[in-house]
Amino acid sequence: MKMMKSIFAATFALFAITAVAQEEGKVEKKESKKERLAEELSLSEEQSKQMEEAFEVMIAQKKELKANTSLSEEERKAEMKKIRDEHHTAIVSILDEEQLEKFNAMKDERKEKMQSPEMRAKRQTKEMTDKLGLSEAQAEEVYELNLKVAEKIDAIRNDESMDAKKKRAFVKGNLDDKRKTLSTILTEEQLAQYDEMMAERKHAAKERHKQKNDQ
Repeated sequence: MKMMKSIFAATFALFAITAVAQEEGKVEKKESKKERLAEELSLSEEQSKQMEEAFEVMIAQKKELKANTSLSEEERKAEMKKIRDEHHTAIVSILDEEQLEKFNAMKDERKEKMQSPEMRAKRQTKEMTDKLGLSEAQAEEVYELNLKVAEKIDAIRNDESMDAKKKRAFVKGNLDDKRKTLSTILTEEQLAQYDEMMAERKHAAKERHKQKNDQ
């Protein structure tokens, strides 16, 4: 019986230590994210405090919404959109134009990172096949290229030895190399369509950010 109690006590202690370690890890990770955000956006001490408060408000609102089981799916989506819009308005009021542009770029990058290289390569290849009319052979080559570039970009983004500015430069370099390789796969007409597609996408992204800034 004493041995069983000792085993139970040791097991409980191990769980307690693990739980504390996990909680400390979460706190350290949160602090690391805050520091990285403050550094990359060049936030003042006051801005850092305001940003933290804005995120805490959004997190609290999301928790409250999640706990509300009386809403329909449509109502829940509407409330979630309202929370996001309010959060964005708060961010706009804190950051200057240059900081906001960097913040939006970081958000877009985070969304992209949530997908695996394979998922991104498939999505990009399908879009190019649909819009450029790729042949089956072209689609295979383009997929391999998209996958290779997506994997390289993931490696760059996960490289902690590089700062944000250097990472952006390396990512741009890989995208420039991708464009050069595409010129050997696509026809002149398809390449022109690709350039137009990318220009439209860049313009649309700028317009979305501008519209959000104006809200």
